[in-house]
Amino acid sequence: MRVSFRSVRARLTLWYTGALAVTLAALAAASLALLFPSPDPRDVRLLTDGERTLIRDFTRAAGAAGGAGVTAAAATIRDAPGRDLIVAIYDSGAGLVADNAPAASGPHRVGWRTQLAVLGDSLRTGAFAEAAPVTLRARGGGVLVQTARVETADGRYTAAALLPLHTTSEIIETVQGVLAVTLPLALVLAGIGGYVLAGRALAPMRAVTVQTARIGPGSLDERIPIPREAEVAALATVVNGLLERVERSFTQQRRFMSDASHELRTPVAILRVEADIALGKPTRTEREYRESLRVMQDAAGRLSRIVEDLFLLSRVDAGDPTLIPGEVRLDEIIRDAVRAVRGLADQRGISIDVVADARSPLRGDPALLDRLLLNLLRNAVSYSGPRSTVRVVLDRHDGGYRVTVADSGPGIAPEDQPRIFDRFFRADKSRSRDAEGAGGAGLGLPIARWIAEAHGGRLTLASSTSHGTVFELWLPAEIGDPPAATPARAPAVAIGSGPEPR
Repeated sequence: MRVSFRSVRARLTLWYTGALAVTLAALAAASLALLFPSPDPRDVRLLTDGERTLIRDFTRAAGAAGGAGVTAAAATIRDAPGRDLIVAIYDSGAGLVADNAPAASGPHRVGWRTQLAVLGDSLRTGAFAEAAPVTLRARGGGVLVQTARVETADGRYTAAALLPLHTTSEIIETVQGVLAVTLPLALVLAGIGGYVLAGRALAPMRAVTVQTARIGPGSLDERIPIPREAEVAALATVVNGLLERVERSFTQQRRFMSDASHELRTPVAILRVEADIALGKPTRTEREYRESLRVMQDAAGRLSRIVEDLFLLSRVDAGDPTLIPGEVRLDEIIRDAVRAVRGLADQRGISIDVVADARSPLRGDPALLDRLLLNLLRNAVSYSGPRSTVRVVLDRHDGGYRVTVADSGPGIAPEDQPRIFDRFFRADKSRSRDAEGAGGAGLGLPIARWIAEAHGGRLTLASSTSHGTVFELWLPAEIGDPPAATPARAPAVAIGSGPEPR
């Protein structure tokens, strides 16, 4: 099995094994440290008594030998007890003069020759303290040592008493041997176990990855099963949400392309048919040519509006900023929109009544705001009955401006109301299109809503009954910074179907 150290599984295993190695090493060091306690008071007392006896006997023997330290040392060591307490005498150069240490290591495996040599090196370098018991460790075990200096006629000597720490040494050696075997074995087993457990823990994530990779453009309706693990379940939920958004986007894009091609096909077909008819006869009257040109002009106008709407929506979908804000007056924009649809309204015998605040300053894009109001008014005029009235009211509301556009048409069916802001959706698909495009391509309301939201406002369907439909537009007085308080209502000016005020 090939292991990649760039994988999460391998890195988790390495981190786990490394953390365990550090923990076990710390525990082993602590265990060994606990096995080196302070000397037992009884051993210290035994060592001190032996040291005193050694100094006393050595001093006495040196006096009897006339100050000959070497002779006195040999006599003192010869008469010293040879049980657990070992005594030794060193000259001024830290050379070993005499000792009663056994030649072999003995039952406790203490290497006395090694211990005495280490003690001599410590005395020679001055790294050994006097008067207090010191633990001396060397290969073969550890000993408790106490030294004292003795002055004789022929020089200065060092008398040392050594007590083996055989029990502790045996335990330490045993523990060290056990740790030397068990620690590497534990790390190996932990690494293997950690790798297996990490693989099992990451298996649901791999399953999510495999299932996600199988989903393509033709299977966007598939979803990933939610596993039991909370973390992976959260990932699967996020992926499912992403797939749902992608599916919705694909569906909307397909419907958009289908509807756009259908809407573009109609005016193009009209243009081709009228051109074929106009060119189909060798001679035609001026009236017939004018009639064909008028039909083609209307079809070209509708085609131009559809292309402009599609271009605007494509820029919106691409996130292209299209706002060019400036200081405008909303009441003037409403009046300009009323003038633009006046011809269509007069053809249908429809009057337009406007009630607007005398001054409605607003910061926004005048071209887009004009398009918003024009779409609402054209929609209201297109669906109102002959000799009816479209009413537009502008007032201050909730720190901004509220515009209501009410028509007297047949209303929108309840099942169609949730979709009226969808692109290319028309509630009345059977309505014939007049010269000005009544019935539209189903892009006016979606564009109007986007313009409102781009200005920090909102466009909603306030109500729709068999007696008419009311759309409500709200725009903040400042983009992104609506006033905290609503100013007092300004005097209203009624604008009817008569002469339009400036």
